[in-house]
This record gives sequence, C-alpha cells and structure tokens, in this order.
Amino acid sequence: MAPNNSKIAVISQWQGFNTFADKEDLRPAEWPDSINVVVTAHGNAAALRSPANFNDALSLSQLVLSAAYYDRAAGGTILFDITCAAAITTLSTTGSTNTTLRNSQAAGARFMSLNVNDRLFRLNGTEFIQYVTSLLVYAVGITKPAAAPTVSLVAGGSGSLDTGVFVSYAYVNSVTGDVGEASEPSLISGATGTLLNLRIAVVASAQTGVDKIALFISQDAGSVRFLYMDTAGDPILNDNTTGNIDISVALLVNLNYYVEETVFNAAPPANAAFMFSWKNRVVLCGFTAAATRGQLQYSGFDKIFYGTPWCAWPPNNIVAIPSKSERAMGGVETAVGALILSERNGYLMTGAPTDKLDTGENTLQATEQMRQLGWGIGTRSPLTIKNTPYGVIWLDQNKKLRFWPYSGQPKEIAMGLRGELQAILNTDAARAMAEAEWFPSGKQGGYYVLTASNTGTTNNRMWIISLIDTPDGLLIAGAPSTIAAQCLVRAILSGADRMFIGLTDRLREILDFDTEGAGWGSDVLYFEFIANNDLMWSTLHSLRYEGNNASLATLTASVLDDTGTAQTISLAPQYRGGSYQAVVNKYGPRQTVRVTFPTDDNAKVEISNMRLISVPKKRAQ
Repeated sequence: MAPNNSKIAVISQWQGFNTFADKEDLRPAEWPDSINVVVTAHGNAAALRSPANFNDALSLSQLVLSAAYYDRAAGGTILFDITCAAAITTLSTTGSTNTTLRNSQAAGARFMSLNVNDRLFRLNGTEFIQYVTSLLVYAVGITKPAAAPTVSLVAGGSGSLDTGVFVSYAYVNSVTGDVGEASEPSLISGATGTLLNLRIAVVASAQTGVDKIALFISQDAGSVRFLYMDTAGDPILNDNTTGNIDISVALLVNLNYYVEETVFNAAPPANAAFMFSWKNRVVLCGFTAAATRGQLQYSGFDKIFYGTPWCAWPPNNIVAIPSKSERAMGGVETAVGALILSERNGYLMTGAPTDKLDTGENTLQATEQMRQLGWGIGTRSPLTIKNTPYGVIWLDQNKKLRFWPYSGQPKEIAMGLRGELQAILNTDAARAMAEAEWFPSGKQGGYYVLTASNTGTTNNRMWIISLIDTPDGLLIAGAPSTIAAQCLVRAILSGADRMFIGLTDRLREILDFDTEGAGWGSDVLYFEFIANNDLMWSTLHSLRYEGNNASLATLTASVLDDTGTAQTISLAPQYRGGSYQAVVNKYGPRQTVRVTFPTDDNAKVEISNMRLISVPKKRAQ
C-alpha cells in the first residue's frame, strides 16, 4: 500500500512524440523514444501488427514502386507498379492473384493517381494516362491531326451546293468517348454542279485507342463548323484510316448545330509532375519549364460539347501563382478552396474554374482567384499533401510536418520527430519520393502515414501520426516505425477501409490491429516515458495499467541516463477490474520506464490507463 504522502500521475491518453523538449521536461504521457508502437484512436499505446501478406508474391525481386486504388463503379481494385529491367509493369489485384495490365512502360518512374469521373488518371512526369472501368489504358487526350484535310468535288453523289464549304476533322476513341482537338479547316470547296460527292482526304492517327474520325462542316461557308451526323442525330463516324471520305452533297444538311467543332479539346500540356482535383476538374502543376513552372492548368468541362471533358484541355485554362520565381509544386482541394503549395509559400485558390475561350466573340474572364498566404512555408514533397477531416497535413520544405486547419498559420505537429525527419535525404529526387496517405480509424480519428528515404534510392523509413478528436480538442501524436514502405495506398475492399504498403514483389497490409502479420524478424517494439520529472528526491513506488493482452508486455525501469542495469518490473494481475499492477520501489528522480512488446505478433497488445505512484523522500541525504 502506498504511503499517505504519495503522488499519483494519471495517463488517460498517451501523446507519443509531440514535443522536441528535453527528456527532463517531458510529461509522463509523452515519449522520448519508441519504435513500431502507435497511439490509437482511443489514446492507447498499441504495438503495430507486422505487415500482413495481401497478394501473391512475384518472383522479380523488385520493388513495388507505386500503387493506387481504382475506386470505380464496377468494383474497386488495386493497381501496383513494379520495376522490371528499368521499366514499369502495372498489375492489378484485390488480394491473392495478380493480373498483368501493362508491360514494359518506357519510364521507370513511380506514378501518382487520381480517381475522377469513374476513371483512374495516372501521371509520372513522362506519361499521363487513364484507366477505364474495363482496366484498359489509354493516353489522356488525343493529339490533333497534323494538317487540315484536303477537300474536292467528285462525281457520284446527288444534289448541289450554291456556296462552298469548309471541313475539319477530329480523332475519336469510341471505347472511352474521348474526342480530340479538331484539325485546321480545309480550303473552301467551291460551289458545285449536280450529282456530286464531297471528297475529304484525311490522315489516320497512330495513337492507341483511336479508331474513328468525326467530321465538322460549315454548310454555308461560315466561320463555325458543326458536327456531321445522321438523320437520327448521331455522329457519323468513319474508320481511322488514311484515305478519302466521300459524302453526297445532298446529305450536308445533316449537321448538329449544337455541337461545334472541337477546337478546345486540346491534349494536356506536357511535363507536369503532379495533379489533384478541384471542383471536378483535373489540375496539373509541377511543370519544369521556366515559362510554366508557376502555372496550374485544369481540364475542360462547361465548353466541351463533344468528347470527355476530363480528357480535353482548353489551352487558356491556366492559373498562375503570383510569384514567377516559384514552382507550383502541388495542391489539394479543401472546403475553403484549393490549397496550392510552392517550394516556399502557400496560396489559396477560390471561386470556380470555367473554360476560358478566346473565340473573338467573347472576352476571357477570370472566375477564380489566387491569394498569396504569406506563410513562407511550402513543400518539395507534393505526394505528402493530404486532406484529413481536421485539416491539411504535409512535409514542408524544411522537413517538418505541418498542419493547416483551414484558417490561420499552419503549425508544426509531431515535433518530437524533428530529428528523425531531418535524416530524410535532401536531394530533389528523394524529396519528391516522399509519400503520405490518410487512413481513418473508428469514429474518433485516424492516421497520417508518411514514408520517405534517407538513402535516396528507396523509401526506407515510415512515421505514423495519430489524429484523435477528443473533448478537449485535437490530439496529434507521432510515432516512428522500422517498416520500409516504398509506397502507400488506401483501399476500400469488401466495404472495409484498409491500408497497404508496397514492398519487394508484393503488397502488405498495415494498421490492422486484429490480424497477425507475416512476422517482425529482427525488429523491436517498445515505447518509453519518464516518471517523476516534477519531483525531487523521490521513489517510483508502484504502477498500474489496463489494456488488451497487457500481460504480454515487459516493463523495465532505470534512472534517466543511468548506464546501470535496468530493473525488471514484475507484474501481478488484479483480477477485480482486469488491471495489472506492480511494486517498483526504485529510488531516484526521473525514472525511464520502457514498455517492450513481444515480436511474435500472436496477439493484439495495447496499454491504457496508466497510474504511477511516487513517494517523496522525507529528507535529502
């Protein structure tokens, strides 16, 4: 039984790494050291389960470089990319079996991915591609014909033209519904006699997926050309072959006057490194050219009358950050606008994007506003920018974790991880490799998971930041892990939110605390805290705690910075209430208590509701 003058410290919620204060200033709930242990949504300290095998392992001995969840109406699936002979092979899986989708892609670079309009858009700095629901892949956008068609009048038709016509054409992918930018218009055909055909000479597209050609004709030689259609109002599409298309001049009345020539269906700009969605548009940024590095360009929508708006890019749909010396690295959509981060600053884009058309008939009008926030805080790691229910989190240019709750100045979080984060390699390649994902957990919060590299070749370190919505406010607790996650992907499979990482030859699942994984190997799992920091000349008398399978944990105590042998704390179960308690009786202020979890991973183990009883000495000796 503790003496009457004892002091009790209560830990109802562990706080992990949330301060960079010295060990001598930490409260008992804060950790000076841990590995492979996280703070759960309930505020408990829980040992991570080892990553569990998800899909069948390949036999290439190569890294899963990137992965994405295709959240489609036909059913979700995970796509993952593996390096193979300096190129990329993309496969799909929903667990167990892998299916090869695309082999020997030219660029050996990781993809970032975006779900929009039931399609998965993927970008890696060299390619900008889309997967459709059949899991077929095509380039985003269709390159326009290189030259205008040649028109002539030949015998064999019927009717006549009192005036000549202009003709243009565009390439069509009939599987995706994508329609490219129309060619330049032909020379005028001239008037006709009777019984003639209009002959249009076209050149086929070599682009994968393009199988049809659509025509646009100005019946009265006007400046606007309209879609050529049949009597039912459907487009008349011709095969994608080089040759002549003949139309009886009597049929030229079959024009859809609501579908103008696709002059704004341009292919997307090249050299973008990052993308995000804003108000149902795909936004590209991270351009490398000096003239475009500060720009964001977004896909079409309201003025794309024929084709897929998300695969059409009106050339004037451009917004630029105010500072021309900065590169717009990345962004994310929030409830108050799109947060844009350059290498050194933050910007907020508000309003609504509209297609900006310069046709000579209307004037360009800006419908969005870009406001410089003046933080002096940006990022070199756009793949770490993630929206959460509480705010946006990212790794800034100084390798600190930032949290912006949609107003005010972003604050640093998980400050106890400063030293570890500073070990991230400072090259542009390593900073761009850093990747994060948000994973919700229960009703009270979730985890921001960050993976990065301190070697420059692979992402070999991981940090898990817990966000817990408590009655007293948002609790943010950081924790490091030895898990070497090359990439991260959150997926919803069978109605459940799940979190996966890319390793060598396969995916594995993490943050499932109820399932045993593939094993920890030589890794260790523990956390430490400091008792009696606020007492002098004291003894750590005893402690008590609860938790799931808490008896499997091993506790030791030692005087802070003491090089002597640590004292093992022998637990005795208190069967009333399910608690575990121990008499410590270790003299000395500032006791370091280490809680070590078993590595056999046979059970979920967590520690909660710690009570520490300390006794001051009656006099100093």
